[in-house]
Amino acid sequence: MYYPEKVFCIKECGNNALEILYGFENGNVYSDYALISFDMERVTVQTKCESREIYDYEELKEWWNNRSKPVARNHFSTVHTLFIVDFIFTNNITILTGDSGTGKTATFSFIRKCMAVNPSILCLNYLDYQKDIREIISQAERKLIVIDNADILLDDDTRKYISFDDKNQYLIIGRNPRNLFTTRENLFELRSRKVGEQIELTLKEYL
Repeated sequence: MYYPEKVFCIKECGNNALEILYGFENGNVYSDYALISFDMERVTVQTKCESREIYDYEELKEWWNNRSKPVARNHFSTVHTLFIVDFIFTNNITILTGDSGTGKTATFSFIRKCMAVNPSILCLNYLDYQKDIREIISQAERKLIVIDNADILLDDDTRKYISFDDKNQYLIIGRNPRNLFTTRENLFELRSRKVGEQIELTLKEYL
């Protein structure tokens, strides 16, 4: 049975299942890597901004991999009194998780201060709870969107929108990656170390 509103993970699909799934006119599939049946001559790929046909697997793999790369910035840094925030981004969606009291919300406040002078940054948190979050981010383009309190701020529909958004980059602070279609490569926690009189905060893979 076909459920066009669902997202299918195709990582373990065989050739027959892939041909059926890719044969539908509409639908969503998810995988960490490009995957098509060996018998398929072409595949139509689509984002919110474009739709095109690809006939070569290497070209498909390149398109697939490029979608996960940061679209706004690879690096963010700021200095705030006793703290240094120095983040290297490797994915378009970075989920910052970890225990309470590790500095996640403080980091958000440091980044939020940068939003006033940097229009390429958009910050949202519990103060925006009554707003239409999906509408706000759908109006943004080429921004680093930082969302604190994501577990209460993002409903399933907004999470799905974020997972397919190729216009913006996301730093999502929370413990629940549900419906963001991410892998361990998207999960990070804070690493802190003392540098002179300051504390440097960086990202490290979440284990």
